[in-house]
Amino acid sequence: MSAVTIKKDRPKSQDDEAARVYGMATAEEIAVERAVIGACMLEAGVFQEIASQLTVNDFYDINCREVWSAMEALNESGSPIDMLIVLDALKKRKSDVSAFTLAMFTNSVNQSGNAVYHAHIIKEMNLKRSLIAFSNQTVQDVADNIDVFEALDKAQSRIQKMTQGLFRGQVLKTADVVEEVFNKILHEREHTQSIPRGVKTGIYEFDRLMGYFKGGDFVLIAGRPGMGKTAFALNIAAYQCNRGASGVIFSLEMTRAQLIKRMIVSEAMVSNEAVKNPSSLSKEEMERLQDAKLALQDWKLLIDDNGNTTVGQVRAQAMRHKAEHGLDYIVIDYISLMNDPNYKGDRVNEISAISRGLKALAKDLDVPIIGLSQLSRQVEARPNKRPQMSDLRESGALEQDADVIIFPFRGEYYGFEEDEAGNSLIGKAELIVAKFRDGNPFETMVGWEGKYFKFTNI
Repeated sequence: MSAVTIKKDRPKSQDDEAARVYGMATAEEIAVERAVIGACMLEAGVFQEIASQLTVNDFYDINCREVWSAMEALNESGSPIDMLIVLDALKKRKSDVSAFTLAMFTNSVNQSGNAVYHAHIIKEMNLKRSLIAFSNQTVQDVADNIDVFEALDKAQSRIQKMTQGLFRGQVLKTADVVEEVFNKILHEREHTQSIPRGVKTGIYEFDRLMGYFKGGDFVLIAGRPGMGKTAFALNIAAYQCNRGASGVIFSLEMTRAQLIKRMIVSEAMVSNEAVKNPSSLSKEEMERLQDAKLALQDWKLLIDDNGNTTVGQVRAQAMRHKAEHGLDYIVIDYISLMNDPNYKGDRVNEISAISRGLKALAKDLDVPIIGLSQLSRQVEARPNKRPQMSDLRESGALEQDADVIIFPFRGEYYGFEEDEAGNSLIGKAELIVAKFRDGNPFETMVGWEGKYFKFTNI
């Protein structure tokens, strides 16, 4: 069979071993690509059968890329696909691919029924080439003496991009999806007691209205200083740990020891002021602290307080913990202190990239990620001090990417003793759910015991 011309800017693949080493396609691999293109032009429906598996970037041969791109455009316009129609489309695109080349493609087809199998081979071949390129670039990054964590972050980002859309998945009929979803509902209904229903907070009224945070959720807890953002996140973590769940907390502001101290105080219900002066602790308080210590030692909880954290480092640490202990949730305190080495000096785009990265990570790991964020000082300028989503600092991406946005709000902090209806605000807080992708926004009143860093049921 005559060879189809490959443009000179593509390296030749006469030596198959050299081709594999340097991430080029072998002559045999190019023949598979041409056979698949030929099958699409020979038999109606073949392109539609494999179009969900391949993209133009999966092809190595430049001529195959051009023909596939033309067929994609024809298919989108509703046009049938055969050799003459494709040739006409290529001429309109001023392509160099000739009728002779298309004839060579169709002549290389042994059996068009193998197109699906060959499409799978093309996808695999492209992945192998991508892995070689990935490995070479990672070696180059390390050789260039860039920061090792930046190199790791770049490597993980490349892997993520490489595996996204590896196969775009089987296209299911609506009826099949409906059946799958309904069967899941029935299964959960029949096994309510045995199935851990996502991540709950332990605040009964809140959980009744919210349900639970599920795998893939990006949950944002935002507020001004003093509203209890960290306390609420730690309360959720503690409630989950006491139920046997496993989690990771990334603390970019407080040390591991500071967080543990807060959790012991909250678990033991011994005031923080008393713990600051241990000589004043009663025997009963010491017993409660001892019980709390024993409880925390059994928790499947990792606290990473290294700071200067990237999404890549969160991914690596979370995946390690998941492999060793399982993983039910991630807490990040707080997002505004994270960084992305690819956006130095451009804080708005940096936060946007971090936000997108955390949402993608929640989906990849199938766990909820609970991120904390500061609100801007605009809140302080309002007479009622109540937060709004427009108060989110640095980027609107957080508002867009988050599935749930919660504002802990303590009117008492600002000197308000009663709400508009005359209800007391002393020792109370509101959990304002400003965004709820799977439901309606709501507000609920809870107890606040600041000396224990604890939100409570009322």
